[in-house]
Amino acid sequence: MNISQILEEFPRFKVLVVGDVSLDLSCYYDPLLSEPSRETGIPNTPCIERDLSPGAAGNMAKNLSLLGARTYLISVCGDDGFGMDLKRILWNEYRLPKSCVVEDKDKMTFTYTKLLNIKTRKEDKGRVDFLELAPISKEAEDAILDKLKRLVPVVDAVIIGDQKETENPGVITENIRRLLHHQREKYPDKLFIVDSRKRAHLFRGMILKPNDQEFVSLYNALFSKNEKPRETMSFAKRYGFDVSDKIGAPLYITFSERGILYVDAKEGIQKRIFTPTVEPVDVTGAGDAFLAGLTLSLLATKDPVFSAKIANNVAAISVTREGTGKVTPLDVKENWQELGHVDVVHPDMDILDAYIEKGKVKHIVFDFDGTISTLREGWENIMGPLMVEMITGGKKDPQVEERVKDFIEKTTGVQTILQMEGLVDMIKEFGYIPPSEIKDALYYKTMYRNRIIELVKKRMNRVTDGEVPLDFYLIKGAREFLERLYKKGYILYLASGTDKKDVINEAKFLKVDQYFKGGIYGSLDNIEEYSKHKVMQDIIETNSLQGPELLVFGDGPVEIRDSRAHGGIGVGVASYEKEGEGGWNPDKIKRLVNAGAQILIPDFSVADPIIDYLSL
Repeated sequence: MNISQILEEFPRFKVLVVGDVSLDLSCYYDPLLSEPSRETGIPNTPCIERDLSPGAAGNMAKNLSLLGARTYLISVCGDDGFGMDLKRILWNEYRLPKSCVVEDKDKMTFTYTKLLNIKTRKEDKGRVDFLELAPISKEAEDAILDKLKRLVPVVDAVIIGDQKETENPGVITENIRRLLHHQREKYPDKLFIVDSRKRAHLFRGMILKPNDQEFVSLYNALFSKNEKPRETMSFAKRYGFDVSDKIGAPLYITFSERGILYVDAKEGIQKRIFTPTVEPVDVTGAGDAFLAGLTLSLLATKDPVFSAKIANNVAAISVTREGTGKVTPLDVKENWQELGHVDVVHPDMDILDAYIEKGKVKHIVFDFDGTISTLREGWENIMGPLMVEMITGGKKDPQVEERVKDFIEKTTGVQTILQMEGLVDMIKEFGYIPPSEIKDALYYKTMYRNRIIELVKKRMNRVTDGEVPLDFYLIKGAREFLERLYKKGYILYLASGTDKKDVINEAKFLKVDQYFKGGIYGSLDNIEEYSKHKVMQDIIETNSLQGPELLVFGDGPVEIRDSRAHGGIGVGVASYEKEGEGGWNPDKIKRLVNAGAQILIPDFSVADPIIDYLSL
């Protein structure tokens, strides 16, 4: 079946959503109309436009209805104005049966009020939430139990939205959960899918859709742990089978723009499924859109992986629209993106490209600092204060501090002299320093080098004094990995943004210089004579290489972007460089993904999977 045929199947299905529902109220205010209150003097927030939409389980039902399914929503709302608005929207706009939503007397309807600037269409004020903390009444619970008994037998799928995060459950009480488990056993051919923020561990035998943080909480609850992983994707790969086996059902773990991890312990399957590339406008409700697309696609295809790809397309379209988004089958067809997927090779090897050409690598380029060496770990904490000091003359300016932080983040991996040229530009821009006192880039580079060399020497002395072993300042597994590649006959190169003489000196100190027979390259005072881009270009032209014959390892965006620009394979090393530690650095992950890394690793402890996967 192609995507058009699958979408045509959606209207055949009946889907029941049961769970917590809310009213999402978006208020657009005009800051120019704000004026102080006569009573308090506090400026008001003049809202001149509003948008109402069902939230939580209501948004799940909305998405199902828009995709064409016959949808039923069992939930509870208050007997207040917000409840009236919510029911009117559900009944009139999304054609949901009126009899399913139970009105709980004297209760308040959950309402989430967003305040958005009418000029920017962005939410820039704190949300105002109306929360009902009391549990639903016995009468409301009995009404829901009755409706479930009558509706579950006639629908194709049941979605459970347990969204309340307070201590007391909302609609999904213990009695209701017990009935749902009973119905799951009674109707084994029906699809039961759960989206629970706090209580997913209480659902067994039903497909779960946690996000990455919810998965961590789920694992901790199931196994009485208190894990706080730095990298949730790696964590989910490592423990996904354990959780799937414990609950007795598959998992769809969502990672926002990083895609989906599908886990089925019974079938022994772990798949990494990619997501479309879009420019998000509002990510609110993306999970609900995914869930609707997934449920209907599973009913139509019975294919868990392709269904996730359809669901990812639905969610991606949703986030390109304001609010919780509205997605129809026509939208899916018109914006359809073919998506790849890969098998999970190793928990600490994240493959981001399903179409890497393997077995062709001949030459390999390594960045140095943060990829091989940690002698300069924390260099940002030296360069940052130096730049702020040079820009402001020692004055405190949060705007300058933020600008410098962003600049360093974006230029990690470039030649130091280029970073100092950027510093000169910022000194001129902010105007703290008289033009006659502004120095050239080489002057500031010398200042920075003197400070960082002092740190490097202290660390070298720790080694020579026997305080720590030599490999203490190497990324985990780096020496063994270089040795293996060298013995296999690959030509290795070292290319750094650090001064060439310092790179050579530090590589020799760490005893890794002998592996780089292709050469050791570093920054020169004349920027025309050296760049990582130029090094790669020379390697390619000198050796007549074709794209995937070049492999690049680096922890910064520059070398990854350059490798991709030449058609090479870019492996991002998202290393955590703190002395004596290792593993993933979440801050590096995002910039490496954005730079186009095709594989992510935390260090070279995954040497075997890398070598096997790339056929090195």
